[in-house]
Amino acid sequence: MYTPGGRTRPRSPVRISELKSVRSPELDVRQTQTCENPTVRKEWRELNPTEQAAYHEAVICLMKQPSQRYPDEPKVVSRVDDFTWTHMVVNREAHQTATFLPFHRWFLHEYENALRSECNYTGPLAYWDWTIDADAGSVATSPVFNNVTGFGGNGHRTGNSTTGFEYCVTDGPYANITLTLGGTYPDYIDTDNVQHCLSRTFNNGRQDANGDFVVGDMMAGQYYTSTAMQRVYNSNNYYTLEMNLEDRPHAAGMC
Repeated sequence: MYTPGGRTRPRSPVRISELKSVRSPELDVRQTQTCENPTVRKEWRELNPTEQAAYHEAVICLMKQPSQRYPDEPKVVSRVDDFTWTHMVVNREAHQTATFLPFHRWFLHEYENALRSECNYTGPLAYWDWTIDADAGSVATSPVFNNVTGFGGNGHRTGNSTTGFEYCVTDGPYANITLTLGGTYPDYIDTDNVQHCLSRTFNNGRQDANGDFVVGDMMAGQYYTSTAMQRVYNSNNYYTLEMNLEDRPHAAGMC
């Protein structure tokens, strides 16, 4: 798994004798189908203010729906918590493995289904093309962090000494909300109900003792520029792809 210094989890060798032989399907019998209703994805800036407001409304609606999946976990309160908790409990299985991309594709698909079926959302699932802002050196002022139409800006010191409420997002649609799921590396699953606010810290390019940008520092834009993404696209084997994608930009706070 990830640490600020990089990868620490060893990979277990697999012997060829342990692999089962599975007959591959004949390639010449593949069938092609026409996708009649393809799912639409739109970059956040492509949504007009009305569409952005509708997206926030659906997310907030899902945050208000009671949990359906984890009755034995008192800290899993809402439907959004269901998704957050799922991601937390499969953290080791869904990262640094071949399931990384397919798992997250399925995960987003289920999240989108919940927005539509439980909160009547009819718009496109939004995404953030962070390369636009990283290339321009303007991550902190991205429309994604707009304090009215976006997801709120950087966190602020609140003056509240209660643990979990010292540094909170105080503007935007999710200002001053109370959350119950937390956790730190490497064990993201806490045993207690940990109430806290939505916090966000850009870190302003802060570096550690080794001169490396702090993991999760969203101001370290060099890790998610279009040049950085091109390294991902140019990867010539899966291990290189994983390193170029998961170590950065994933660990730089973008995912």
